Amino acid sequence: MNTPRPLRVLVAPHSMELGGSQINALELVEAMASDPRIELILYAPDGVLADRARRAGVQLHLTKLRENAVSALRMRELWSLARRVDADLVHTYEWMPTVDAAYSVVAGRGIPLLSTILSMDYPYLLPPAVPLVLGTRELTGRAIAEGRRAYLLEPPVDTGLFHPAARPYSEIAAARAECGAEADDTLVVVVGRLAQMLKLEGLLVLTETVGALAKNRNVRLAIVGDGDSRRLVASAAAQANAQAGREVVRLLGERMDPLPYYLAADVAVGMGGSALRAMAVGRPLLVQGEAGFWAVADEHSAPTFLKQGWYGVGDAPRSVERCTAELTRLLDASDDELAALGRFGRDLVTRNYSLTRAAATLADIYLSETTAARPTRGRRVREPARLTLELAKSALSVRLPGLRDVVRRATGRPPAERRTSKSQPTFSVVIPCYNYVDYIDDAIQSALNQEGVDVDVVVVDDASTDGSRARAEAWVRRDRRVRVVAHEANRGHIDTFNEALNSATGDFVVKLDADDVLTPGSLRRAADVLVRHPNVAFVYGGVEHVRGPLPTEIQMRARGVRVWEGEEWLMLVARHARNPISQPEVVIRRSALESAGGHRPEIPGTSDLHLWLSLATRGQVAHIRGAVQGLYRVHDASMRATIHSGALYDVHARRDAFELLLAERRASIKVADRFAATYRRALAADALFNAHLDIDAGRDPQPLLDLAMEIDPGLVGSRRWRAVQRRSQGDGGLRAFAGRTRRDVQSRLHWRRHRLWGV
Repeated sequence: MNTPRPLRVLVAPHSMELGGSQINALELVEAMASDPRIELILYAPDGVLADRARRAGVQLHLTKLRENAVSALRMRELWSLARRVDADLVHTYEWMPTVDAAYSVVAGRGIPLLSTILSMDYPYLLPPAVPLVLGTRELTGRAIAEGRRAYLLEPPVDTGLFHPAARPYSEIAAARAECGAEADDTLVVVVGRLAQMLKLEGLLVLTETVGALAKNRNVRLAIVGDGDSRRLVASAAAQANAQAGREVVRLLGERMDPLPYYLAADVAVGMGGSALRAMAVGRPLLVQGEAGFWAVADEHSAPTFLKQGWYGVGDAPRSVERCTAELTRLLDASDDELAALGRFGRDLVTRNYSLTRAAATLADIYLSETTAARPTRGRRVREPARLTLELAKSALSVRLPGLRDVVRRATGRPPAERRTSKSQPTFSVVIPCYNYVDYIDDAIQSALNQEGVDVDVVVVDDASTDGSRARAEAWVRRDRRVRVVAHEANRGHIDTFNEALNSATGDFVVKLDADDVLTPGSLRRAADVLVRHPNVAFVYGGVEHVRGPLPTEIQMRARGVRVWEGEEWLMLVARHARNPISQPEVVIRRSALESAGGHRPEIPGTSDLHLWLSLATRGQVAHIRGAVQGLYRVHDASMRATIHSGALYDVHARRDAFELLLAERRASIKVADRFAATYRRALAADALFNAHLDIDAGRDPQPLLDLAMEIDPGLVGSRRWRAVQRRSQGDGGLRAFAGRTRRDVQSRLHWRRHRLWGV
């Protein structure tokens, strides 16, 4: 009698790097490896967890393809592997491998697919027929209500491994020493990926909070983990240490065995699986979320977390005050109170999140899904087609932001409901002002009229003498979203700019000069890009320079979005060495702005150019094509017309901005030498160009010629250099006319390129 072969399940986590979803997948594989009914095969990009997977005794197939995007090559690998191992079911983790599998193994081979989503939400674009395994009761109930097949499997914890007595005292003491904690220090520990999505905001707030508290308390923070946002977290840690006057925040990097660090903690901070592991070892827990959410895990908050997951969304972006209040509650608790919180957490995890129970539940799900009817030929065609449509719609919604509502109206459906303010992107529009009483109303109104986003407006008045302050304060009485910071004495535009930027509380920041204006919908268009591309440091679009009354017709239809790597954008800017941004058209991610540090007083005329360059060394840069994002007023009272004017000053100031960036950030620019050579060559050429203009205007070109030679000595003797020398000696005629024509054409081509492509 033939023994039936076990059920073959191809398990595909989205990576083998350290992270909650990957560890959960691997723990379940380890727990189920001895089940004779099921044979597990692992497929994932290579990573630090691969050795642990090999020790689990299951087949392991590693790929060099990373999960940066949906991948045709990965689809082919999945299709081929599923055929070779004769898989009965494919189980993916998170949405990107699920999309790859939907195209390959479902459409190509008709193999059933199961998807686990342990994030705090699941993407709407996943095919409805794909059954989901979700980590919270709330999400599972919502999926079932939408007609999806969904199973609840709360993120399990190996409570046999993670328990209060899991390691000897010597290991715990060594971990505390590595964290820099003294005997009388309260050690706060965070373990997790340093990722932009969900986690970065809270990490930066926690770091700032500990830096402030450590001035009066013996408290330390250890951050165990690594990821794309390490530089931002490291910068925040440096600021916190400077604030405290000693090292109070330490980044330890990634650790293959995080257990000793959980045990070393006096207080743990985390979300999701990391929060559960901290409770499993009996540590008091502060749960981190987004938009200012912080809450101690206790008997009062537990019912909410059991329902929605160990995470939350607040209503006060970047609330340092809330984090300080909750963390202080734990720091002030007695030893008995902390021990009681630890016992409560351990009991809760043991009852609700047992790995053994989770493995048995998942095995039952596998058996249930493989006994269900296999995908029909029609479904195998329809689902990939629908998925392709949803992916295309998702991409177009960013490139053509208004398209979704237009289509819905054209088909007789109401426009898609906007997100509630609790989940809308939050913007701080900061308005530095000095004697702009004739313009300040338009600036404030343009910010408050933005739809689809949450906006607060901060006006920093630098001791205006024309009534600007009173005009701004009138807005405070009319709209609670507006506040005014007033200087009693004039501090100058750099201090005012930076104070305005430091007043920002939103996720994203706009510095709007008091004489400039945002166009309708500009912040929503920017938010779509910044939310979709979490590594973008700033996004900008078109700008219209306005003399006189504001225009009534403005081009607001986006024709596309271009995202550059930071170095790529730096090199494009260096080719012309000019500032491609006027200012009202740019939106900055606040975390990147805090890392860059605002405007520099050493370069008052080009501090904005330096800021854009500095931000580009910290993330990607995006440009919204076609849409005019801001209106830049040109008038006799503007700062550019009164303080910073003249070609000689302009070239000097731009050189200073580039050179200061290179001095500060050379180590962060892989092509630093090529970057320097490019912008210096461009600045020298621009000095020569302006020398021609001085000659045309009857002015002495020598100061610009001297500057060009100083910037790029190699320019001396070149064709362009000789042309200026001839012109300065009175050689005019046809050759001079041809030169003027060529320069005019070059200027027009540069203007058109900038208008189309942003650089």
